[in-house]
Amino acid sequence: MKTETPLIDSYSPEFVLRLHEMKTPCTCESCQKEPALSQLNWANESRHSARLECDHVARDMLLDPQSFVLHSAKIPVQEGAMEPLSGWHRAVNQGCINLLICGELNTEEKLYATGVFLSKMQRVAGDNDLNAVSECWQQLLEMVENGALRQQFRQLPEIETYKLEQLRHISQQPVDAALDPLSAMALTLKLNELNVLSDDYLTDSLHEIKQDNSLALFAEVHPSLWTNYFIYRCYHDVFPGRDPQNYSHAFMSLCVDYFSLNVLCSLLAQSDCPPDEDNVPALFADWRRTALQRDSAALSADPLLMGLSLLS
Repeated sequence: MKTETPLIDSYSPEFVLRLHEMKTPCTCESCQKEPALSQLNWANESRHSARLECDHVARDMLLDPQSFVLHSAKIPVQEGAMEPLSGWHRAVNQGCINLLICGELNTEEKLYATGVFLSKMQRVAGDNDLNAVSECWQQLLEMVENGALRQQFRQLPEIETYKLEQLRHISQQPVDAALDPLSAMALTLKLNELNVLSDDYLTDSLHEIKQDNSLALFAEVHPSLWTNYFIYRCYHDVFPGRDPQNYSHAFMSLCVDYFSLNVLCSLLAQSDCPPDEDNVPALFADWRRTALQRDSAALSADPLLMGLSLLS
C-alpha cells in the first residue's frame, strides 16, 4: 500500500509574490552576487522570502503596509530541509512578533518589551515549557494595557557610554548605500567628521543626533517601516534564533540596528538630505549587507544592558 507523502505549511508574504511578478530582474550590488528570492525549508515548515540586502526588496517591502500579508499552502517536505523548528522556537518567535507589532507602544517601547520577554525566556528555556512563553507575553501585554510597561521604560537610566561606543563604531564603517551622489558625499563627510572628533565633541554630536527626529517623522508618514523591518527579522531570521543563550545578543542586534539607522538618517538630515522613500530603504539595505562583516561596538559588554541603553 502506497504511503502518502506528509505535507507541511508553506508561507509566502505579499512582497515575495510581487517580486515573482517582476519582469525586469534587479541588478543592484546584492543581486549581482546572489538572487534576492530565497526559500527557507525546515522539515515541518517552509517560508518563501527575499534578501533585504537587495535595494529593490528594501524599497518594496519596508514601505508597504501589506508586505507581510501571508499566503499559505500545503507542500511536501523539501529536499535538504533543515531539522524541524521546535515548538519552543516557534512560540518565542511568535511572542516577539506579538510585542514588536503591538500598536499601543512606540518603537522604543516595543523593543524594550521584547528585551524583557527574551530575558525571561532565556532564564526558563531549559524547562522547554510552552505555557511559560504564552504566560510571559500575556503578562507583558497586560502591562501594556495598564501602562506599567511604559512607566518602567521611562524609568530606564540613561547610559551614554554604549551610545558613544556605537556612534564611534558607525563613524568607522564604510557606507556603500545606493544613494544619490549628493547624499552619498554628504553622509561620507559627516561620518569622517565624527571619526576624528574627540570624546567630548562626540558627546555633543550624540546630543545633537538625539534631538533630531528626522527618521521618526518619516516613520509617521510610513508607519510600516519599523514594523515590517521587525517582522522581516522574525520571519526571515526566525528571530531570536535557536539557541536561548544567544537571546540577549539577538535583542542587542535589534537595538543596534534601530539606533544606528536613526543615526545615519540624522546625519543625512543635518546635511540637508532629509530621509525620503529612496535614501531610507537604501540605508536599510546597505546596513543589512554589511551586517555579517560588522562587529558590535561592545561585544564584551552585557548585551541586554547595551541594547536597553541604546533605547533610553
